Amino acid sequence: MTEYAPYFYLDTSRFERVIALSDVHGDLDGFLGALSKAGFSERDALIIVGDILEKGEHALPLLRKVMEFAAKGNVFMLMGNNDAIFSSWREGAVSDADMLGYLQNVPHSTVFEAARELGLGWDTLEEVTALKNAIFENYKGEIAFLDSLPYIIETEFAVFVHAGLGDGPLCKQEPSVCLSAPEYGIDKRCHDKPVIVGHWPASNYCTDVIRAGPFFNRETGIISIDGGNSLKSWGQINYLVFRNGELETVGAYDRLPRIRVLEDQEETKSSRIARSTSTAESITALTIRTTSPDFVPGRQ
Repeated sequence: MTEYAPYFYLDTSRFERVIALSDVHGDLDGFLGALSKAGFSERDALIIVGDILEKGEHALPLLRKVMEFAAKGNVFMLMGNNDAIFSSWREGAVSDADMLGYLQNVPHSTVFEAARELGLGWDTLEEVTALKNAIFENYKGEIAFLDSLPYIIETEFAVFVHAGLGDGPLCKQEPSVCLSAPEYGIDKRCHDKPVIVGHWPASNYCTDVIRAGPFFNRETGIISIDGGNSLKSWGQINYLVFRNGELETVGAYDRLPRIRVLEDQEETKSSRIARSTSTAESITALTIRTTSPDFVPGRQ
């Protein structure tokens, strides 16, 4: 029997606004900073488009904060590929040996955080097996919350999915596509409603200037909002704000310094980063003079 990706329809008419963000990746302070900047309140709905776990240093506190918010009835989270780390391990898609190899090659992991809380190691296969058993015994609430997440949320005005969609109705989508479809922002299929996705950093779609803001595919209606937070040196948490089904605000939160460009300059071959949350079609003829090749300018 085919198992389709869990689908959920959300009626947002009771909320003043709908705020969407994605790919926070273990950054609790960034998550709270983004909500504060967006002015999030109990009158709003928040849709988290997956991937709060992995890559950052505070994934477990972030997960617990999201669970706390979700219990109030106005925060809705989608499953992302990184949020499936425990279910994949439990169900055997990731073996203990696979997990050991993974942990040996990443600087931060939710598994590390759990191990530290439990006072257990992760350096050998035997330790990883013991850690697995302890995690599933001691983190039943957190894992149950993750297991309950839908893969697709549809509202009156948009569809939200972590990575992408395949052919067919929303209720008959392949789970792996929803979680891990690459480069969906440039998919050629058109949609009846805008499709908001994360997973693939929006900067990956830029070929001239590195731009961390959302990538709008105006031909298909796909909006990619992954800002590369906890992944890219210029990463940020992007968010969209909808009111009455219309896009009202495109914003972002980061901790980088702010600068002001005082004059146009001639283009150079050295790399520069332009940070913007504008929905403009493009950014042209912008370079920034710096004294250090490692300087990363902030968004104005």
